Amino acid sequence: MFELIRQNRRRSILLAGIMLLFMLFIGYIIGSSIAFGYYYITEPYAFAQENIIQPYPEQRVPNPKIRYYQPQELERRYLTYEEVQYFTWLYWGPLGALVAFVMWSIQMLFAYFSGGHLLLSMSNAIKIEKIDHPQLYNIVEEMVIASRLPAMPEIYIIDDPSMNAFATGRSPEHSAVAVTRGLLNNMNRDQIQGVIAHEISHITHRDTLYMTILAVSLGTIIMLVVGLREIIGAGIRGSTRYRGRNQREAAGFILLVLLVAYIFALILSVIAPLIAQIIYFACSRQREYLADAGAVVFTRNPEGLASALEKIALSYQKRPPAEVNQIIAPLYIVNPLETRNLDASSIFSTHPPLQKRIQILRNIARTPSITYEQAWEGVVGKQWKSGKITTPTITAAQTPQGQILSQPSMSQGQTISTEPISHLQNARLSGDAIMRAQKFTFISCKCGVKLKIPPKYKGRVICPRCKTMHNV
Repeated sequence: MFELIRQNRRRSILLAGIMLLFMLFIGYIIGSSIAFGYYYITEPYAFAQENIIQPYPEQRVPNPKIRYYQPQELERRYLTYEEVQYFTWLYWGPLGALVAFVMWSIQMLFAYFSGGHLLLSMSNAIKIEKIDHPQLYNIVEEMVIASRLPAMPEIYIIDDPSMNAFATGRSPEHSAVAVTRGLLNNMNRDQIQGVIAHEISHITHRDTLYMTILAVSLGTIIMLVVGLREIIGAGIRGSTRYRGRNQREAAGFILLVLLVAYIFALILSVIAPLIAQIIYFACSRQREYLADAGAVVFTRNPEGLASALEKIALSYQKRPPAEVNQIIAPLYIVNPLETRNLDASSIFSTHPPLQKRIQILRNIARTPSITYEQAWEGVVGKQWKSGKITTPTITAAQTPQGQILSQPSMSQGQTISTEPISHLQNARLSGDAIMRAQKFTFISCKCGVKLKIPPKYKGRVICPRCKTMHNV
């Protein structure tokens, strides 16, 4: 598996380089197009030399402020057509590519240092501590130990009834895991552990960093293409109102050039993001298989992740999401936009077919001696092109039903109950965790009722059961 992970890293760097070159090409085209239009308006003598436009007749009285039709009498020397071509393609074109690279660099720096927090804020995630949700914190702690992660990732809860999770961060030392409230409410401990192991695997493989780089490159390409289209569109609108020297020739030629460039920009605005998205999605699909394999290694319980994926998919099929953030959706363990058909996949899919992922995990659960690579080949019907997934044989103690019991880690003085938690208890735990993170005040009444007071409330509160007055 580790050789395949290294190969995937090299492929990601290569794909990011291709997207960067494509982005520089678009910047080059933008710089050259703007320079050509500028020179056509300010350097008519150069284009008159090539009979592209006609100079004014000699009997026409020139504008004394311009006097461009007599170059020998001008205070400044007008450029020749060869000089215009030189500056357009060898100066302003590379300058446009440099500007595009600067834009990409600024976005990359922002994404590297603040991209994870931006994604978390876009998803309305709330950071929690160990006291807020001890069970979730303990599960993440287990997977950190199993994966040998150098630092404990930050833990967030998204106040969303749907079931999902994602990981983000620029490195294993600076990472975060976010799970939805619906996932905590509806899944048991083994299922949550499988989901967390999948996300921790993304962090250990540095998928979060590489996908951030590809996503930023994709966003920069889209921004540049849209900018090119808007600039050319503004030029077309301006050329129809052009009132200056060589009015008929210049306005007509500029309009023709801009129309051709606008058609090119429209085609590019469709093709460029499409190609970039195909590269981005293809890289993402391969990483999901590797993250599943990593989860099997960390938990020794493939059935936990398999049942979690199945439950997530079925929940989306029963209740399709009303609104989905298209930026966050590809980062989730299950893309909400791809749950209509669990066995479908295309070049635009961010995740491999969910039914195949579940089947691979179930095959490992039924036959613990096989590796993830063997299970993958049996389901997909292909062989890994290179690299070996050497998933260790599952040797943990198993129950008579074949389920593997995970051994929770315990800190000093901490005891963990192995009794199953009901759906109502899960809902209370996740709800209380969100409220604690939002600085709610908890008051335990003598009658057993737990009062939850908003952080900014000051005054008196009456217990709804025993009518006892409490001061906040």
